[in-house]
Amino acid sequence: MNELEIAVDYFHDEFKKSDGAKQYAKSRGLTKEIITKFKIGYAPPNPKYAPRFRNRLIFPIWEQRGNLVGWTGRTLVNAPAKYVNVKESLTFKKSRLLYAYNFARDSIYENQAAVLCEGQMDAIMLHQYGITNAVASGGTSSFRVTTACLLSRYARRVYIVFDGDQAGRDAALAAEKHLTDAGVLDIIHVPLPDKEDPASILLNQGKEHFLGLLNDARQNRKT
Repeated sequence: MNELEIAVDYFHDEFKKSDGAKQYAKSRGLTKEIITKFKIGYAPPNPKYAPRFRNRLIFPIWEQRGNLVGWTGRTLVNAPAKYVNVKESLTFKKSRLLYAYNFARDSIYENQAAVLCEGQMDAIMLHQYGITNAVASGGTSSFRVTTACLLSRYARRVYIVFDGDQAGRDAALAAEKHLTDAGVLDIIHVPLPDKEDPASILLNQGKEHFLGLLNDARQNRKT
């Protein structure tokens, strides 16, 4: 095991010990099975590794071939930065990574379609509900042409399902341009209500409602 793998195993074990982290995951609707699959972790107040991630939920990130390259940490306290990433490196470049792509690649190929969302929690919930061709950009500013090319390899159609706020709408337009430049011809915007995201839609209204939003957007798109 390399240092990244050792650290992620440590964070995953710490998650299992933390009542606060487990309660947060439960409040977001995550099952034990999906937590294990995505190896969600927790950095305690005095972590053994990466002290700047203290008091954060840890989302490991794998590149397309399944090699661990880093992680993102989401604060569980009132920290100034909601999300913190490991430092950019030769292997961890946000503009070349899509969260959950290692899990979604085969399904994207089989369906010739992908569901692109913003956050890690959105992608995890989509996979939990059986929508296994879902990936996340990891933030409104992270999606670039280089990232879009990962989708254009296998997807003829991409559903953009970003958050329902203005930042999400603006980011969706930027993502469409990058996907077009990468050669994706069938791009479908799926508008969500303000203050909603894919995770909240699935948790509160269910999979069929979410799939209905995708179908409605496909039927109502401009031709």
